[in-house]
Formats: sequence, C-alpha cells, structure tokens
Amino acid sequence: MKSGLFIILLSLLFTLPLSACSDQEQKVHSQFQNIINGTPDTSTAHQAVVYLSMNGGACSGTLIADGWVLTAGHCCEGASSIEVYFGNSTSSFTSSTMASHIYLHPNYVGTTQEVYNDICLLSLQSTPSSVTPIPILPTSLAISATDVSNQISLEFVGFGLDEYGGSGVKETTTS
Repeated sequence: MKSGLFIILLSLLFTLPLSACSDQEQKVHSQFQNIINGTPDTSTAHQAVVYLSMNGGACSGTLIADGWVLTAGHCCEGASSIEVYFGNSTSSFTSSTMASHIYLHPNYVGTTQEVYNDICLLSLQSTPSSVTPIPILPTSLAISATDVSNQISLEFVGFGLDEYGGSGVKETTTS
C-alpha cells in the first residue's frame, strides 16, 4: 500500500477544481459514505485529521498547512461559525480553535440530486504546535491510470458515521 494514500485521494478530489487551467469548469462529485469496518485511529501521522462542529452537526477535515483546514463544502454550507477540534475522540480532544474565515468553493452545488465542487477551506485562529499538517500532494503524485487499473488500496480516516450509526471517534479503514 502506498504511504499517505488518503492524502492522494484528497489531492485528487480537492485540488483538481482549484487548479483547472481550461475555460471549461471541472466538477468534482462527492459521495457520502460511512466508515465501514473501521478501527479507532490514534496514529501520530493522522493527528492532522480534525473534528469540525457547526450548526449542531459535525464533519471531518484535514489540517493541510499551519492555520488551514480542508474539508467538504457541504460541511460549510450555511455555517456562520465552525469550531475545530484536535484529537482522536469527542471524549478526549487535546485542543480546539475557531475558524476565523470560511471559504466555500464559489461554484459549490449541493442538492438532493447532486453535489459538485464540494470543497471548503477554513482559516484558523490558531494551530497546535504539536500537530503536523498533511500537505496537499503535487499533481505528479496524484492517482494514476495504473493505480486505478491495479486497484490500489486507499486509506480513509475521519470521524464519520460507522456501520452502526455511531460517530465521534476517529477511525481508519482501507478499501
């Protein structure tokens, strides 16, 4: 399994629409899926995966640089404030901060039929020095046609719903 494959997936899903060079808009579709058969994740490498609380709901995000979290646009839609928590479980967070600015993709579409450009950047008021950001990978490390044809495993990390409908614990799984 390639190291950091969940970041490659994020790179593929989130950077393509931001770096499109043509006049034709490139749309990225997101899918809502639970973390099935995941296991609790306490890895030091995944401490940059954060829990977001807004408008009575919750989402996962990734600290991609000091002071910046990348998350899904549907998490930010309509949010007036977002609190960002660092740690592995809602019962044991190590620190928190507020998003000072919320930047929803300008071409975000979120309806019951389709979701496109499902990207949001959060500028944070502060970042814990103990958490190392997971930077967005360059295009040269994106998933290739060879990776797809070889059906490489991808690693997913987040606070999403598990197969029992539970949430609040950072989990990891591969597919």
